[in-house]
Amino acid sequence: EDIAFAHLQLKQYDSVLYYQHKHRHNIDSLTTDLSVRKRFVSSLWGFSSDIQLAHRQYDSVLLQVLPNLAKQRLNKDVVPLMYSLLVTGKAFLGKGDYPASLSHTRELYQLAASIDNKQFLKDASQLLATTFEKLKQSDSAYVYFHQYVTLKDSMETAQYAGRVALYLAASEANSKISLLQ
Repeated sequence: EDIAFAHLQLKQYDSVLYYQHKHRHNIDSLTTDLSVRKRFVSSLWGFSSDIQLAHRQYDSVLLQVLPNLAKQRLNKDVVPLMYSLLVTGKAFLGKGDYPASLSHTRELYQLAASIDNKQFLKDASQLLATTFEKLKQSDSAYVYFHQYVTLKDSMETAQYAGRVALYLAASEANSKISLLQ
């Protein structure tokens, strides 16, 4: 699954599909527990919607995602709901239906802000900035773009700090090992 995600980030969609199918085969052969399978099937669905968005198959994505939104709202399935809102916002933006994109993306933004999910808040800010730019509302686009950049920078800084701390800890451990030898 991680390899498929890495290929998705690199926009190598054939490799994504290959590793998705391989992952699905592994799940089917390793477990018969439906709850486990359901969890991993939803992550595979996420990759396929990203691939469909990249190929501009907006109607297909919307047909898959929209029927599940009401269920996800009722079940308070927060992370899948946020992902579905992000996907529908992107699909409506791609189709040029800016009011629908704004509606879904604003819901995503509010939900992500209420639970302090920085990743979805960043994605929603970027999508809102792009949508407002398409609507020629540059003031609103600037506000959301500024939030996007601020979140992106803070997330990257935290990630870098974590890597540095890990490197320092590994270096210290290697020093101690060297002293013992």
